[in-house]
Amino acid sequence: MQARSSVAANTGIVAVLCAAGAAISFSLNDVGVKFLSGDYALHQIVLGRSIIGVIFTLFVFVPFAGGLATLKTRRPMLHLARGLAVVCANLIFFAGLATLPLADAVAVFFVSPLIITGLSVIMLGEKVGPRRWAAVFVGLAGVVVVMRPGTSAFTPAAVFPLLSAVFYALLHMATRRLGRTDSAAAMAFYVQMTFMLVSIATGLTSATASFRAAAIRRSSS
Repeated sequence: MQARSSVAANTGIVAVLCAAGAAISFSLNDVGVKFLSGDYALHQIVLGRSIIGVIFTLFVFVPFAGGLATLKTRRPMLHLARGLAVVCANLIFFAGLATLPLADAVAVFFVSPLIITGLSVIMLGEKVGPRRWAAVFVGLAGVVVVMRPGTSAFTPAAVFPLLSAVFYALLHMATRRLGRTDSAAAMAFYVQMTFMLVSIATGLTSATASFRAAAIRRSSS
């Protein structure tokens, strides 16, 4: 019994450290996007980040997880849905980040744990006690204070982090379901591949539109 409790305690500590490391990484990512958004298109930033993510996953995560066999999945559509959710979450958040102060965008995005709590009851059947619901409503009040809807201080761009939080919550619902059958390396790999495909498609579409506009200008001159 003592051995099991010590293993559970160690696992909990590792989970907390991983969550803290992820939060720090997300913050550094947001700072980088904010810094680069003035010089590069959003899809270019996302594509560069995704290429780095795929390389890191294949050469760091996959070997430790057991090799390329860990990338196999029987739930490709759920991976696709999860990938599209995180793509929408990131692109919408980055769009808001380009116009909002970083602190305001992150503060509004912090509504995501509240949405996750609500969706966990609806989609996963989890039970949430009154204390957690009280924390949810207190957090929601804090987001309303930051956004200040109905006042002259409110900006429409503040809606972007809020919508991003909704897709981020859907991402975590899919993650909980995939975590029962697929590895973390597989989930990371397919998310980055989705990012790359969407970014490339966006770049090709915008380039085609630019070429057409240039051709129209040349023909009319």
